[in-house]
Amino acid sequence: MGGLPPSGKGYRYKDREAEADGVLRLRLKAGSARSKLLLKGKNNSKKGMTALPTGITAALEGETSAAIEWLTHDAQCFRVELNDVRKNTSTLFQARP
Repeated sequence: MGGLPPSGKGYRYKDREAEADGVLRLRLKAGSARSKLLLKGKNNSKKGMTALPTGITAALEGETSAAIEWLTHDAQCFRVELNDVRKNTSTLFQARP
């Protein structure tokens, strides 16, 4: 988006068929005070989407937080704690840091 960082705004990936491990949308947005990572995945077996592991949202049901770890190709690891849970059911888990 707008060229490579630091002058650009970040990266965007979109795959309507979710062929890359169930990832529909990925957006990395750079910021001086705060950066963002937005990730949306889907596992719709009716449409033949079976790449995502099943049962993740059911396993998170009732949890008050979760953590996401992002590994780069050169083995750097980034971690974010999601403590602001917005929705938490057996079919949807939505949270923010």
